[in-house]
Amino acid sequence: MTLVSPPPQLAMTVSIQKPQNTHSNEFFTSSLVTEGSAFKAVHVDGSVDYIDRKALGGNKRKLPDKYFRKPQFIAVLVAQCLSTVCAYMCWLVPTNTLDIIATDLNSESDILWVPVIWMIGTGVGILLFGRLSDIFGRRWFVMATTAAGIFGCILASTAKNTSTIVAGSAFVGVAAAGQFATNATLGELVANRQRGPVLALIYAVSIPFAVFGPVVARSLSDGSVQGWRWIYYLGIMLNGIALVLYYFFYYPPSFKQLHVGKSRAQQLKEVDWVGICLFVMGSSLFLVGISFGGVTYPWSSAAVLCPLILGIVVFIAFVIYETAFCRVPQIMPPKMFKSIPFVALIVSSTFSTMVFSAVTILWPAIIRYLYTKNTIEIGWQSCTVGGGNILGLLASCFAITYLPNVKLQVIVFSALTLIFVSALSSLSAQHWASTIAFGLIGCATVGYVENVAIIGTSLFWEAQDIGLAIGVLGSIKAFGGSIAQIIYYNVWKTSLARNLPKYVVPAAVNAGLPPNSADELLLNMTGSPTAVPGADANVMAAAVPAFVRAVEESLRVIFYVSIPFSVILWLSACFFPDFRPLLTDIVARKLQTRDDRHDAEAQLKRDNFELG
Repeated sequence: MTLVSPPPQLAMTVSIQKPQNTHSNEFFTSSLVTEGSAFKAVHVDGSVDYIDRKALGGNKRKLPDKYFRKPQFIAVLVAQCLSTVCAYMCWLVPTNTLDIIATDLNSESDILWVPVIWMIGTGVGILLFGRLSDIFGRRWFVMATTAAGIFGCILASTAKNTSTIVAGSAFVGVAAAGQFATNATLGELVANRQRGPVLALIYAVSIPFAVFGPVVARSLSDGSVQGWRWIYYLGIMLNGIALVLYYFFYYPPSFKQLHVGKSRAQQLKEVDWVGICLFVMGSSLFLVGISFGGVTYPWSSAAVLCPLILGIVVFIAFVIYETAFCRVPQIMPPKMFKSIPFVALIVSSTFSTMVFSAVTILWPAIIRYLYTKNTIEIGWQSCTVGGGNILGLLASCFAITYLPNVKLQVIVFSALTLIFVSALSSLSAQHWASTIAFGLIGCATVGYVENVAIIGTSLFWEAQDIGLAIGVLGSIKAFGGSIAQIIYYNVWKTSLARNLPKYVVPAAVNAGLPPNSADELLLNMTGSPTAVPGADANVMAAAVPAFVRAVEESLRVIFYVSIPFSVILWLSACFFPDFRPLLTDIVARKLQTRDDRHDAEAQLKRDNFELG
């Protein structure tokens, strides 16, 4: 934050003090201010605002006594923990029980829209949430996304057809956009050096669903068909509690404090409405097209090509408009991408997600086809993915604050990711322990890198752009994750289609299967192969090991494909910024009481500022 003289209309009422503890380097600058009446804040897009002194936290040692132990702050922390739990719960559990939901609703044709629409809501929503809440204040955006979560859970829990649960998933996805933006919502309210430990607490609270979500999902599948609805019932309750806590206790800086001397009408005119429309349309169309390509429809079908091509065209128009024609502060300022260290943060986080996607997509198939068919055992062994990831997230939260040389940490853990995720290409049915070990360590290392990049992104730009930075990161990660998932799925599908006839058919025919039953056997290998004419015990004794080998060979190809992503991850780590100098005791924004904020706004009004 930079201090300069106020504009003429503010000169009579604004006192400007010099900043304290100023830090700067070639990557970023940060001015830590604790005194004065209004301060000039220059955004990354070049726009300027004046911020009320009372909106700033300053050095945590100068905050009111026991500021972080007061019931108000604890209530906000609890609300954020509940929100994050809901985000994980209402995503992981339904995704793992789509077949159960489809059976209950008597419809399988549209059920794949549930994860797709969630992803669109989250990937598009997080940029809008971050950018707009930076501008207009976070309070009402946080409550609006929480309310969207409640409404989405109500729709989904009462759904009698897939259209209703898809609509519910759209609202739940939009809610997750705000719920996952913890570094903006809560990060700005704590000291920079405490962002990691506070985030660790939120991750720890999320463990029941972030780690054990597959077990919960599989337990539901072994119980009542209606059991999946209880996830949404619980989401209604937890989101409801969070909304109440936010309403009574969450009072971050208001619009009037963030824009001294500016009205809401003025600010609305400066919003990049054209950019928002282009971004939403382009992103949504692209994600729909790429999600269905090769999964629901062939790549050559109009259902895939139309939204995919239109999405790319609209997104190109978005980039051109933002770069050359936009005359207001852009929704995604191109200037941000001129910073190589910031791009390194984005690339590291995005490619860590892309590498992680290889494990998350394939792990259920690995466990089911190579090791066990027991539903509950599949759920428990699937916890390796979430457990390893959470382990890496928790470790990085504390390492950032208490261990030296963040850049070296990221380089080392990126190299470990390359080693252990690539090592999964050696998986086989005879090596269960090594597969679990490589998967656990690989997920932990990739989670470590991803979280360091997320926290680094929240520190890289000044506090007035923290939501924008998190939003840009989240949206690009959504795109990268979607692209990686569809690549892995199509490679898996293609490899399996090639390897099953290569290994299963010769083995089965040599064991006595009639050649004209070979195609039917391939179609039923994961269902009821013994119902195939001629598939007796001798045939199955030969076909099953051949099937396992075909699956092994197909799975290995996926991890070969992930190697270039891991290499790019490691290379981006070499350009990582060292943001440890910014891990200070400075609190970007102050959590206020309702009365405090009202008094601050009244004081600004008495000073004759033109306010919205």
